[in-house]
Amino acid sequence: MKSFTITEVRDKMLAELSGVVRASENTLEAYTRDINEFISFCREKDIQKISNVTVKTIRFFIIKLNEHELTKSSISRKLSALRRLFSFAVQNDIIEINPLAKIPNPKVIRKLPETVSLDS
Repeated sequence: MKSFTITEVRDKMLAELSGVVRASENTLEAYTRDINEFISFCREKDIQKISNVTVKTIRFFIIKLNEHELTKSSISRKLSALRRLFSFAVQNDIIEINPLAKIPNPKVIRKLPETVSLDS
């Protein structure tokens, strides 16, 4: 199994999203932005290879996102992009285990819609 950098896997995944899946430009830009943020975080931790990313790495990334006071929905979006990246890596035999497999999204509290009274 060849060892790929996170950047190499990102580029392969985005190429597939663009060509095969035909994802929208906005989707590609959002995935690129979110994955690049993770890549920067990994570089700070001296992690280059996707095979070196662990559950602990992901958890520390989530802690960093919380420290920057991102909303839970923004964190969920970033985790969704990473899930796509690591699922792609597993499906293409780049890594064996997806470190995000057992990491849930943060719970987003949704407000109930306001109701209109029929008595008015």
